[in-house]
Amino acid sequence: MLVIAVSGRILAQAARREGKVARVIDRFGDLDTRAAARDLRVAPGSGARVDGEALPGVLDRFSPVSRGESVVWGGGLEGYPELLDGLAEHRELLGNSAEQVRMVKDPAAWSSLLARLGLPHPPIRQVPPDSEAGWLSKADGASGGWHIVPADHNRGQSGRYFQRRAPGTPYSALFVADGRRARILGISEQWTASAQSGDPDDFRYGGVLGHASLGPGLTRELRQAVEALTEATGLRGLNGLDFLSDGRGLQLLEVNPRPVASLDLYREGLRPGPFHLHLSGSRGSLPRMEAEPAGAYRGHAVVYAEGPLRVPQGLLDHPWCADRPRAGTFCPSGAPVCTVEARHGDREETRRMLWRRHRWVRKRLREAGAPETAYSA
Repeated sequence: MLVIAVSGRILAQAARREGKVARVIDRFGDLDTRAAARDLRVAPGSGARVDGEALPGVLDRFSPVSRGESVVWGGGLEGYPELLDGLAEHRELLGNSAEQVRMVKDPAAWSSLLARLGLPHPPIRQVPPDSEAGWLSKADGASGGWHIVPADHNRGQSGRYFQRRAPGTPYSALFVADGRRARILGISEQWTASAQSGDPDDFRYGGVLGHASLGPGLTRELRQAVEALTEATGLRGLNGLDFLSDGRGLQLLEVNPRPVASLDLYREGLRPGPFHLHLSGSRGSLPRMEAEPAGAYRGHAVVYAEGPLRVPQGLLDHPWCADRPRAGTFCPSGAPVCTVEARHGDREETRRMLWRRHRWVRKRLREAGAPETAYSA
């Protein structure tokens, strides 16, 4: 089993919890991923982006076709459907194919699909609106929120589309599909990095808190949307549907056609486990699922570097820190440093615990920081 993603940690740990050990190619090679994987190679790229053109060479050296490894792909590869096509030629590709990715990540195809299915969504267009106020610009096939800016920041650039802003709280639904049927495994509240930076236009992924409740009516509407999208596109394995809710209705934003970060929040409470569900759904089967008694709430939040820094020795050696870089790793301003986690029987206490830890790490990193001139990558 080979995992390929910008960050392979969540998938590698999920596999190990369920009795499988994967080899990993990812962008960061952090301590937690190395501990969970049988072997690891760092993918070429820049920051939190994989170089899709250079990745096949790394793959051929690390996992030649003769090894016969199945490939589980994760975040960061949906922008390279041609790479997924190449992977599927000689390997078992677990998850969605390039065809499914194009259906949901191509802006025109996605907008047309939602309109045909009658699913609520903010308007999408591929040319700049006459008035840019209230519109966002997004990169085709991208993920992680790094690419999202107000429309007037990217007028006329190629490879981008425009989506109208909509009110509501951001959520993500984790679901598993077998190409025909789908089942929601969990609904999570999301937020962007604006919670750390204070910039309302900072759309980088900030974190997630599990076991959100929409109420029976909106939950039923969400389930119907997931089922309709799966039937129309043939989605398989674990997927995420991002949407907004104002408490009265839903606005669908995008499907992430691969395992999403909220998978880590549902490591308990599902039989079989989520990694097994991903493999089964990818192969066209949804096994019988049993929900275990509700456990504690989980959440996680990404800590971004507020200035250039080198990770201090021992600072992140806490059981509630994940995605930990090696001591001495250089992090440029704005780069992800680590993820903090929280778990508690009360949902609001989980949220408070999460932000206490987030503030603690940021404070310690600021104390350990130094002028930018003291560092080089």
